[in-house]
Amino acid sequence: MARASIIQTNFTTGEMSPRLMSRVDVQKYQNGCELLENFLIMPHGGVIKRPGFRFIAATKTAADTWLIPFKFSTIQAYIIEFGAGYFRFFKDGGQILSTGVPYELAHTYTQDQLANVKFVQSADVLFMFHPQVKPKKLSRTGHTSWTFTDFEFKDGPYMDVNSDTAKKLAVSGTAVGSVTITATGHSPFAATDVGRLVRIGPSTAWSWAVITSFTSATQVTADLKVAASSTSATSDWRLGAWSDTTGWPSLATFFEERLWFANTTQQPQTVWATRSGDFNNFAPSDAAGKVLNDSGLNYTLSTDDVNSIRWMVPGKVLVILTDSGEFTVSASSLYEAITPTNVRVIRETARGVANVKPVLVDKNLLFWQRARRKLREYFYDFNVDGFRSNDATILSEHITLGGMINMDYQQEPHSIVWSTRADGQLIGFTYNKEQEVLGWHRHILGGANARVKHVSCIPGADNDELWVVTTRTIDGGTKQYIERLDPEFYPSSSEDKDGAFFVDCGLSYSGAPITLVSGLDHLKGETVSILGDGSVRAPKVVNSSGQITLDRPASVIHVGLAYIAKLRSIRYEAGGNEGTAQTKTGRVQRLGLRLLNTLGLKFGPSEDKLQEVQFRMGFHNMDQSPPLFTGDQVVNFPGDYDRSRQVTLVADQPYPCTITGLVPWMVVYE
Repeated sequence: MARASIIQTNFTTGEMSPRLMSRVDVQKYQNGCELLENFLIMPHGGVIKRPGFRFIAATKTAADTWLIPFKFSTIQAYIIEFGAGYFRFFKDGGQILSTGVPYELAHTYTQDQLANVKFVQSADVLFMFHPQVKPKKLSRTGHTSWTFTDFEFKDGPYMDVNSDTAKKLAVSGTAVGSVTITATGHSPFAATDVGRLVRIGPSTAWSWAVITSFTSATQVTADLKVAASSTSATSDWRLGAWSDTTGWPSLATFFEERLWFANTTQQPQTVWATRSGDFNNFAPSDAAGKVLNDSGLNYTLSTDDVNSIRWMVPGKVLVILTDSGEFTVSASSLYEAITPTNVRVIRETARGVANVKPVLVDKNLLFWQRARRKLREYFYDFNVDGFRSNDATILSEHITLGGMINMDYQQEPHSIVWSTRADGQLIGFTYNKEQEVLGWHRHILGGANARVKHVSCIPGADNDELWVVTTRTIDGGTKQYIERLDPEFYPSSSEDKDGAFFVDCGLSYSGAPITLVSGLDHLKGETVSILGDGSVRAPKVVNSSGQITLDRPASVIHVGLAYIAKLRSIRYEAGGNEGTAQTKTGRVQRLGLRLLNTLGLKFGPSEDKLQEVQFRMGFHNMDQSPPLFTGDQVVNFPGDYDRSRQVTLVADQPYPCTITGLVPWMVVYE
């Protein structure tokens, strides 16, 4: 018989794949868990029970609704509810109202188009893109002053210059204004060309126009923007690259003082860039036909397979992510700015990206691979003088089963990448490369059939804010809500529990002592968890008026749906007299818990054999909850002899819980 006492000092690997359960030879195994649910991994190594989600508002409709972050500054940040035909706006943890009702702005996107709308922001303007819709601008001038308009373009972008001298165009007049454009030798126009641009030569005196109406395949009416040099038919012409005929750009980004666009229906592998410093002007040359360094440019990826561009991410170079590979765009020299004549495009890796927006963490780009199962870590490696795309899910591949829907990054306080899984689970990835903390954790929200559909992060006063769209079964029906993860709880002392918000879909009250709590209409018919003046109160059912009655008054009250945080340890390797302890019978005799600001914790070998950690001492007031505990708890472990010798910890009360280390005392029979 061998005895051993070991310490698990951190949980930085997070929840590990069952396929790793024999890799006791790997250090990351020693830092992992078999299960980590509703706990956050801190960069310091310990785990902390996540705060609760605070109810903000019901969505306008039950149809699928997305969230858009609008970040003007750290103190001017909004969440936009993006539903079919409308925007609604949120700021400072609440919904923006106008004359007592939600402030709302109409738009033209349909329900089927919402998921594929992409956006990029510059100051108070959000540019929005969809391949079937002319690009739009959402502009803000005040909390209740927003406008939604078309994004108008100047002088481009265009398809290639006509190369067939028999195909000509002629304008009916040379003055700026309405003209008729007539084609000879070909029939280039379609009814869907209204709004399309046309550039007309001769090549030494270019002018351009916008088609305003369709007459026939050989004739259209247009608004001439620059005076033409002649009404004679010319073979020097080019049609606009974007229209309802050819499709509109699917995405855009800012890079080197240009606005870059990509991926239309007809040209899915092409990127276009505006003139330097002029974000709606694509003039490919001056009027005399001379290509300048600051002229608009376009480039088509030359590959042996289809590479529809899904995302572009600016940095030291412009990273282009496609269906089949990852590319970088730069000038011929990194010390030069990109011009129409020195564009350099290199294919770096060949993974392929999903249609899920990537996130940039420091200089590392994280993106979901095409099948939405692997999170790739894309970064420059000086050892190979190129970019690499490592698999960040290799140790936890089970956690992404079903595929991921969307993703965002919460920098403060713990550097967590949040993603939603197809089945509605919320997945967190604590990513701190500097400290070698790369750990996965899962989050199951409280309530019946709770699902997280979409996530979005914006900067807040002290922390980045995580906002989610959830669906829940409430009083027998399906409801869709917008909720926000509460800030991390930092008690001022062991007696301070007023800010301990550990319920989901919850609300708070602070004021004179009361017993009747109202305003819970969003939880009618549900059994709720209650923390009143730092003490757990008996669960109550919210009545048809959205009220509950406490058994005794309280002045600080948190009410919401209960959720449970769980941690199940690895199969510890302590060694034996005859080699490994794995597969040998033994048991954990005692367990040391190193805790910080903790209450309401249970332990045992499994979830059906749990005992409570006793935090109440004889000198504590019996009519109050005990103070938050910080220090070591050593308990006799109730486990039987088995081959796993695992520890299960459960925090099922609306209290904080932080675990910084575990020390199991084990005995192993040879």
